[in-house]
Amino acid sequence: MAITSALNIGVQGIQSGMNRLQGHASDIARLNTEPRPGTEPVEVPPQAAQAGAQTPVRPSLEQSMVGQIEAKHLVQSNARTIEVASDTMGTLLDVKA
Repeated sequence: MAITSALNIGVQGIQSGMNRLQGHASDIARLNTEPRPGTEPVEVPPQAAQAGAQTPVRPSLEQSMVGQIEAKHLVQSNARTIEVASDTMGTLLDVKA
């Protein structure tokens, strides 16, 4: 059962990494575009800023690029998890046969 769990965790990790990669790619694509009406960040009054409220801001190119690299490593590490689980399963089947 543990090997199938490792396979499932690996697949979920790859899906998560791909979603992150897509999100950062979208952020990069939107960097030099005008925000759509209604999605523009709202200015936070100084009193609210002191209370801890933050203005939603677009991520910078650097943040998005680092996020893409992190997502790539997440996908690669989970692909390795799947590979090891598959090899282990093959070894166990060979021993059993």
